[in-house]
Amino acid sequence: MNPKFTQLNKRITFQIYKLARDDMGGSIYTWHDGISVWAAVTPQKGNVKHRAHVDLKEGHYSIVIRYNENITENMRIKFNRQIFKIEKIINHNQADIFQIIYCREE
Repeated sequence: MNPKFTQLNKRITFQIYKLARDDMGGSIYTWHDGISVWAAVTPQKGNVKHRAHVDLKEGHYSIVIRYNENITENMRIKFNRQIFKIEKIINHNQADIFQIIYCREE
């Protein structure tokens, strides 16, 4: 996989799980929108094992973004009406240019 900047044509939002106040004034953990970035979103077909050593089955995706050191596996991704759980983040070629995020649809 050799990503190109022109392939980053989908807008995704990283969500952060954090403490908030509910309607009654109590505390509750909920997902909040964080940063939005341009990405290439690709569904994975079949039962394929990638270099990331993540078993990719139906409902699994690889998402490519520009490198961002603030992205962690504790976040999740919102894309249109879909929510993705991050399973693994790879720094493509250790070059700090692209990140490949392996995730599954929730």
